[in-house]
Amino acid sequence: MEYWKAYRTLRHARQLVRGSLESGYMQLNTYLYMLKRANSGTYTQLELDDADRFNYLFLAYGVSLNGFPFMRKVLVVDGTFLQGKYKGTLLTATSQDGNFQIFQIAWAVVDTENDESWDWFFKQLGCVISNDEGLAIIYDRHKSIGKAIKEVYSKSSRGICTYHLYKNILVRFKGWEAFGLVKKAASAYRVVDFQSIFDQIEALNPALHDYLVQADVRLWTRAHFPGDRYNLLTSNIAESMNTSRVEYAKLLTVQDIDANQVQVTSGSSLHVVNLKYRRCTCRRFDLEKLPCAHAIAACEKRKTSRIRMCHPYFRRIYLCDSYATAIMPRDFGTPVPEQVASKVALPPIPKNKPGRPKNLRMKSALEIAMKRKKPRKQYTCGNCNQVGHNRKTCNN
Repeated sequence: MEYWKAYRTLRHARQLVRGSLESGYMQLNTYLYMLKRANSGTYTQLELDDADRFNYLFLAYGVSLNGFPFMRKVLVVDGTFLQGKYKGTLLTATSQDGNFQIFQIAWAVVDTENDESWDWFFKQLGCVISNDEGLAIIYDRHKSIGKAIKEVYSKSSRGICTYHLYKNILVRFKGWEAFGLVKKAASAYRVVDFQSIFDQIEALNPALHDYLVQADVRLWTRAHFPGDRYNLLTSNIAESMNTSRVEYAKLLTVQDIDANQVQVTSGSSLHVVNLKYRRCTCRRFDLEKLPCAHAIAACEKRKTSRIRMCHPYFRRIYLCDSYATAIMPRDFGTPVPEQVASKVALPPIPKNKPGRPKNLRMKSALEIAMKRKKPRKQYTCGNCNQVGHNRKTCNN
């Protein structure tokens, strides 16, 4: 059997099992009704145009909304392209639990990323996640997202994803030394440490310094962020409470100040830990909500459990409560009211780009930057003039 015949056979078999794409749109309203019946607290919103064609869809399961209070109050929003006949864009709002696992809050399917679609998404999200001063929203510097956040979540703090910032820097500017300083500046806990690194960036690359100033240091740095971003800049919770931090705490000198405060020194470094308010002058304890090495040393001195110094978001009970309930499938035995089943959503009009479709995928900015990077120089052996070894390992 030739390839295209096999492909058409597979596509036809999928349609027999799953139904056509068009039938899926027509059953969408009934499907959402059955989901809400099977999962209490689920919020859905389906918007059609004047011709009853699909426009926007929003979905947030009740179990996700019930589990969000046990998460750190940080939302990460982003969009990705959908493939298929009708294409579109998938918008997501996610969080992370205390074990740094992705916790999905809401989805939305829209036509494209623009001011209208993101504004509609955040308005629906605002119906289930309130506009709170303790909430922080992280995004990829998309202008439409920034506008929508200001409109719907005016009280919340907003920050940009440092990964996207790093990609833009790799494409626009040269010099790996300056790039390393940017990462250090973004991760700095104290304002004085950030300013020292930032001054080095200005001396090394003034253009990069101006670019970072325009990006607003309150959005991409940990030290200047107005809200609680916690330790989302790190990759794993074990990186904060691993053995090396505990071992380093054993080398510190601890001296009592009063009933709540302890002085911790190491060489010329001196920090004050307040165990009552869970703070340290290094600011790592303040921002991460996890004990720093100084706080661990203070806990060992006072014979206090360092686990109790962690924020409840990182406790086992919070992790268990966030997954206490499960998402249930739709119940086919539940009768659907006629007014619901009669509402039919027609598929949107497919929009194909002009010209022939591309066979090669679009490369990311990071891939383009790595391709431009000069390859490492291969040294030759002084004895035989061959590459891959040196004189000490030469067999000739």
